[in-house]
Amino acid sequence: MLKYQRIKDRKRKLKSLKIKVHKSNWNEEKQFVYKKEPNAELYNEKIQEALKDAFTEGDEYLKKKEAKEPINLIEFGEKVIDSIHTISTKRSKIHALNKLQEYLALEGRKDIPLEDIDILFVRGYYSWLLNIHKVEPSTANEYVTVFKYIINQAIEAGIVTYNPHPFAGLKKKKVTKKYNVLDDKELVKLMEFEPQFKSQKDFHRLFFCMMHLAGIRISDILLLQFKNVFKDGDKYYIAYNIKKTGVFVQTRLTLDALQYLFYFVKRYSKGYDKKFRDFSKEKSMLLSQMADYEMQLEEYKDIDEVYKFDALQWEYHQLKNEGKDVEWGDLVNQYVQREKKHNELKYNLMMAKEALVKHNHTMYTYLGEELMKVKKTKPNDTIIPFMNDHYNGETILSEEQTERLHNFKVQSNNTLKSLKRKAKIEGKLSNHMARHIFAQRLFLSGANIHYISMALGHSSLTNTEKYREQLVTSEAMDVTEEFALSFY
Repeated sequence: MLKYQRIKDRKRKLKSLKIKVHKSNWNEEKQFVYKKEPNAELYNEKIQEALKDAFTEGDEYLKKKEAKEPINLIEFGEKVIDSIHTISTKRSKIHALNKLQEYLALEGRKDIPLEDIDILFVRGYYSWLLNIHKVEPSTANEYVTVFKYIINQAIEAGIVTYNPHPFAGLKKKKVTKKYNVLDDKELVKLMEFEPQFKSQKDFHRLFFCMMHLAGIRISDILLLQFKNVFKDGDKYYIAYNIKKTGVFVQTRLTLDALQYLFYFVKRYSKGYDKKFRDFSKEKSMLLSQMADYEMQLEEYKDIDEVYKFDALQWEYHQLKNEGKDVEWGDLVNQYVQREKKHNELKYNLMMAKEALVKHNHTMYTYLGEELMKVKKTKPNDTIIPFMNDHYNGETILSEEQTERLHNFKVQSNNTLKSLKRKAKIEGKLSNHMARHIFAQRLFLSGANIHYISMALGHSSLTNTEKYREQLVTSEAMDVTEEFALSFY
């Protein structure tokens, strides 16, 4: 049952909307009902009306308007933002409002009446952001969008009217959103880089965890609990609701994902670390053997062409013409022995590959079972320990939890920038890039875009299309088979 918070005479009161929706059809972050819910359109209209009524002390401002008292932008904006339910959204809008205050301060003012805002003021503010304050066009557009949102709230509440609308004549700079990825060489370089300090190692591993967990966002992976893990047959999965969109996602835990998670889970088992080292040692040995066999086979890559009667006969006559003392039987015997060695190497390589498959299955089962053991004893612990003891599976995060989550995001990005410099990587690096890399590799593999959209937890296929447009460039199409195999 949906309820909303109404503010009147500076007192908060909960009021029922008399709307009942299934939890999976409700977007907590954006406060709307998904279309799959019957009567979704009607419900969303009712919700918007209620929010408009609840967002501020409307009566107070209407009284001011009747008394012809000035209603100021910053004061009104603070009330609008204070009524926003989501803390992360509130933070970004407060930041934008602070920029407006900075601009007003340059003119020697603390605030400005809403009725004094016109096209010239809006253009001046936008020009200041771009040319004087030197913010990126995308950031300037976001700040202006918040400004416009406050103005529209005032119009909808009936406390101010404009003719024309102050934003009607503003032409914002077009910005193409960039989805950055590392190229194959840089990604391998980052994977092989060994950070010096524990905190660096943790965020380094966290990046690859996110990449292998279907490009999970950092805000979601930090809140994953052991109770989010489940087993189906001989496979292991995580299931969670994306905080940003509310979309429910189930992601298969691959061996790579489990190996990266191991570093965070090993704190629960004394023997876990040794067992993992034994597995890793055996895997390295098998991979080394395979590489050795493949290198030796390079010497025999022409064996199928050479060991044919015509080709052998041609070589025999060539050697004779060169005056070499060679016997036909000796030449045949040499190539028989060569083919025998070739077949032996092929057999050894096949057996090593089979051994690796069995080893990986055993390792996968072991790591998965260890996760399930911890789930039984510590279901509410966060898998990544940073938020442990600060999060208990709440649907709505407190201000303290949101702040802590935000701080870890910032710390992660700062650490990745430091690692980028130390690993001598040219491109940009951020925690969200793990999501882009996951998506790019799926596109290049030829996977169905609908499945990719589901894996990423996009609420709309349009978002996935934007990913494809940005990530599948001509350079991205050159990803090599060797790089694809570098994960194994």
